[in-house]
Amino acid sequence: MSHFVRIKTRITERQHLVAALQALHLEYQASEREDLVVGGFAGATERAEIVIATGTQYGIGLRRRDGCYETVADWWGVQHGSLRQESFLQQLHREYAHQTVLEYARQKESEGWTLEWEDRGDERVYELKEKISI
Repeated sequence: MSHFVRIKTRITERQHLVAALQALHLEYQASEREDLVVGGFAGATERAEIVIATGTQYGIGLRRRDGCYETVADWWGVQHGSLRQESFLQQLHREYAHQTVLEYARQKESEGWTLEWEDRGDERVYELKEKISI
């Protein structure tokens, strides 16, 4: 019997997803195709483009479905490590959004814009400022 749970995310851009995984210091493997194996209960497996190591025999897979990434994992097994489903997904979405904003700001720098942000623990506040010459 499979314990795999699939959760659709709002994550669409692979480069920002990978940047988020790196910023969160998560160990992962990545492939351009769904040829990486995500382990589950009783030897069950699923395929994914990205597999995050969890410190257990159960990984967290990410694969593209309908334009967005979904996670696929046997959370029963994953929770025996240090990751919990809800907190992991919150951290991933938050860091993905941060990486997306940083990329947008990098693109706007050539037009004279600068980005400032403040990390307030459970939230980040962003200010995108345009330099104006008077």
